[in-house]
Amino acid sequence: MTVNGKVAKGLRKAGNKLACKTDEIANKLGFIPFPGTLNLKLDDILILDDELLAFFDLDGLVKRPLKFRLYKAMLKGIPVLVTRSFSIIADPDDLLEIIADRNLRESLDLKDDDSVSLEFLEK
Repeated sequence: MTVNGKVAKGLRKAGNKLACKTDEIANKLGFIPFPGTLNLKLDDILILDDELLAFFDLDGLVKRPLKFRLYKAMLKGIPVLVTRSFSIIADPDDLLEIIADRNLRESLDLKDDDSVSLEFLEK
């Protein structure tokens, strides 16, 4: 499944949250996450089908009774993890946070409002 969107400004809160789960993320996906995310504002609201997509849960990343679900995906050939916005993970929405082993803005020369396609990986 491929989704399209535009690079968006973030609130710069993800880095601290990711730091507390670095080892767990590294063990699950095989990389140490860059301390920050790339925010992607989708063209359409997205409902993720857990039966079709590769994902894993990280408990305790956010202070809610919800599991924090990370989906495996590819962005321009780079393996990434994708999640809902850290602020609204409970509901379908049109904002995703993309976690990678590098600063994606710098590596891919991305700026706010640049269009990108994200390919979710199937189980």
